[in-house]
Amino acid sequence: NHDEYSLWFDVINKKQETSNKNSEEYLYMPMSRTRLFQVNDSEANQKYIQAIQSISTEPLKNILCLGDQSVMGLVLAASVSSAHVTILQENKRMEAVLNDMIKENDLSSRIDVYPEIQDLPSEVCYDAVVCDMFFTGSVLSWHNLLAAYHIRQLKNEGRIKGNCSVVPGKFHLWLLPVHYSDLWKIRAPLHNIEGFHMKHFDDIIDKASDTCDENVEPQPLWEYPCTALAHPIRVATLNLSDPLPDNNISYTGTVDLECKEKELNGLALWSTWDLTDDLSINTGPLSDIILGKQVEWNKGHKQGVHLFKEHKM
Repeated sequence: NHDEYSLWFDVINKKQETSNKNSEEYLYMPMSRTRLFQVNDSEANQKYIQAIQSISTEPLKNILCLGDQSVMGLVLAASVSSAHVTILQENKRMEAVLNDMIKENDLSSRIDVYPEIQDLPSEVCYDAVVCDMFFTGSVLSWHNLLAAYHIRQLKNEGRIKGNCSVVPGKFHLWLLPVHYSDLWKIRAPLHNIEGFHMKHFDDIIDKASDTCDENVEPQPLWEYPCTALAHPIRVATLNLSDPLPDNNISYTGTVDLECKEKELNGLALWSTWDLTDDLSINTGPLSDIILGKQVEWNKGHKQGVHLFKEHKM
């Protein structure tokens, strides 16, 4: 198997037999490069450790770890010696990798791995739920709010206590008006090319975009320079322990452009997850946003991008 950045191959003697028929399943960690970056983010892992160690004055007995393609359960088992850790992992290949890692680190007596919530032992009641905010089906960071639905199901089935600690506890959605230096060109009309009028082609592409393209798309913004035209705005906040609303929630408001040196051609959106009052995981800017300056983005996450058809000053 290969792609633009890596090659993998194996050369064996035809008479040689492999000792493990399923060895190929273990050769690849079932992760994208972005996810590998997140799993190896020592700063974020340390924040999780600090958060779980600070949430309770009494020793934790049972911790449930949610999230796909995650090794957070092993990290927690190593840092919270009093707790038995249960990992919920739906990906079969990742489940096999986790079981190998558990055996290698002699943690079989302290960690269990289950593929579905329904498979969790009914006699166990968890006093802490830790969510490593990544799910395979998530395209944008706020899609990982799927964890809140897992938590609701666990509560409805009586698998977590009323005073159960949930990490992270809160979700925030942020918005920033920006000027994209080059990214806007992916939606820009051609107009005239080498003397050829391209209006008909532009109209076809525009209609196709309206039909197929999402209103907000994921992009690794550290690859695409953009300039901040206002300070970030917190659009929404959700407490993951609160009951989920039954109906759709909509948010409306206005944004004042504080910098008019460059035209507005898009929005950037990202999320932050509060582990405690003092610790959070930020999927957006790495430093304070300065008006009229380029934004420094987190390389381990993709942000949401909305591009305007008409640029405004």
